[in-house]
Amino acid sequence: PVPETPPAGEAVVRRGAELFHGAGGCVSCHADYGRTPSYRYDAWGAVARVPDLTRGEFRWGRTEADHARKVRYGIPGSGMPY
Repeated sequence: PVPETPPAGEAVVRRGAELFHGAGGCVSCHADYGRTPSYRYDAWGAVARVPDLTRGEFRWGRTEADHARKVRYGIPGSGMPY
């Protein structure tokens, strides 16, 4: 289970940055934090644009806990791993 309020602090932010920028990490799809248009295929063969993470417009919830769940568990069918 994901805590209702994700932990905060410099160490958590540093670890998140390492995971985002690491080999095979988020940046492999979200180049330039998603500002560079990138398209992938979902599990049903439909084309999906990788979201721009700098705009603050997200699907599947808007709270910090929602985002933590997406990162932790991925988004089934989208190709976003966990």
